[in-house]
Amino acid sequence: RSTVSPIVAQHGMCIFDCDQAGRVAEQRYKDVTGLTLMEATDPPSLRPGQWASTGKLCIQLEGFDLPKVMWQFHRTNSADGYGPGWHNYAPDPQTGADSVAIVEHLWHQNRHWAQAGSSNTVSMGTRLVRSGKFSYALDFDSCAMADASEHGMQTNSKTNVKRRVRRVGLAKACQCQRCTAPKRPTCAPSAAAVPPLPPAQAPQFAEPPPPPPPSADVSVQLFALLALSEH
Repeated sequence: RSTVSPIVAQHGMCIFDCDQAGRVAEQRYKDVTGLTLMEATDPPSLRPGQWASTGKLCIQLEGFDLPKVMWQFHRTNSADGYGPGWHNYAPDPQTGADSVAIVEHLWHQNRHWAQAGSSNTVSMGTRLVRSGKFSYALDFDSCAMADASEHGMQTNSKTNVKRRVRRVGLAKACQCQRCTAPKRPTCAPSAAAVPPLPPAQAPQFAEPPPPPPPSADVSVQLFALLALSEH
């Protein structure tokens, strides 16, 4: 985890051309991670306390096809609105982050390291993800290919309950009510949830002053017009 400050010029917003933007971004990446932009390393399990990278963007890794996949976990009982069976990963309710996209990225990184290593039995390390209201530690099966029936194990970071996980096509996504219900982030309260301001803090609006009385000349003209209209 890291906190990275945005790039801000001395005099406010700065517009870079493509080449300059690339150089600045690569330098910031190296300042934070200690790695060059396309530097490949060993997997996280072999680099404790250090940054790890495949040296490639996930979209460059073999088989990456995010829009067509779904990640699921397996339940053996009924709870929290779920029945027994395979159910879809849910977005983070606090931030709205797409947990399926996060797991897909992590799995492809894991698969790349497993294929690049000398042994498919080397652990790639535990990866962390949030789905719904819980956070999970993910341990992928290093030898599981894309068409495997299962792809790893998740462990609930709060209850320590373990469940198998798998990667399937969208056609096999769970369609139960719990999995298809709309998920909205809870970090931003709805308008109905915002309490009204107390009277002392409510904005005060002064009443407009009354119009000034008409001048004597205007009154005389008005009475003259009324007299003409009566004839």
